[in-house]
Amino acid sequence: MSDLGSDADASRGPTEPAVKRERIELSHPLQEM
Repeated sequence: MSDLGSDADASRGPTEPAVKRERIELSHPLQEM
């Protein structure tokens, strides 16, 4: 889990952070590793 991802989700909007988080993980699975 990256702190940058959490901040980006919170900044964008708490409407659907789970969906955006999943999309980010699928889009950048190597970045997390």
